[in-house]
Amino acid sequence: MLPQTLFVLAAMPFIAKYLTWNINFVNAIFLILFLIISTLTSQLLNSIIGYMAFWLVNAEAVMWSFGVFLNLLSGLFIPLDFFPEWNVSILEKTPFASWGYLPAKIYLGLFDLNKLIELLVTHILWIVILLLFNKIIFKIGIKRYSSVGG
Repeated sequence: MLPQTLFVLAAMPFIAKYLTWNINFVNAIFLILFLIISTLTSQLLNSIIGYMAFWLVNAEAVMWSFGVFLNLLSGLFIPLDFFPEWNVSILEKTPFASWGYLPAKIYLGLFDLNKLIELLVTHILWIVILLLFNKIIFKIGIKRYSSVGG
């Protein structure tokens, strides 16, 4: 995340005149929080998927397939607003929504404070759940791990 942040900060003086910053303080705080949450959930999910290498000889294709599927569920390929309403209410509570859909909606100011707090609590719980899964799957994988070669 650091290289991308440094790049954006370095490019900011050149692109600032083209940007419109129409965001209130509360939404700015929640936007920053959800960008941090998206980084954490993305890393944790990718780690869990990467642990398949403990069981598979070549997990690259499976990891790529999961990446495409998760990006679809995150609204990066197709905005979640194109899905049926009942799907959107479920998908925005998944960790994938914080990767693109929720930060965009927060920036646009489309959520009220109660909805933002509800989503924040939900996504913090997801981080805890993913941390636990990460720890459990890694322990199981290490027991199965065997090194070959010299």
